[in-house]
Amino acid sequence: MNQEQKSTETVLIVNPNSCSGLTGKNWETLYNQIKEIFGENPEVAFSQKSGDGTTLTRNFLRTKFNKIVALGGDEL
Repeated sequence: MNQEQKSTETVLIVNPNSCSGLTGKNWETLYNQIKEIFGENPEVAFSQKSGDGTTLTRNFLRTKFNKIVALGGDEL
């Protein structure tokens, strides 16, 4: 799979408000670094409110994704 193709196995669940909002503000730079590590273009889902990370993860587990990566978990 080349880097231009969408991955059907990896999804990033991102809290853009984590790190006092720096995750969202610096997303382009972070995403480019992530793509270097994964060597592909992972799917990205942004959480919007508390509990979204859990809901998104459950939904992705039911689909074609076998790698789910959480980014920015300020909540306990």
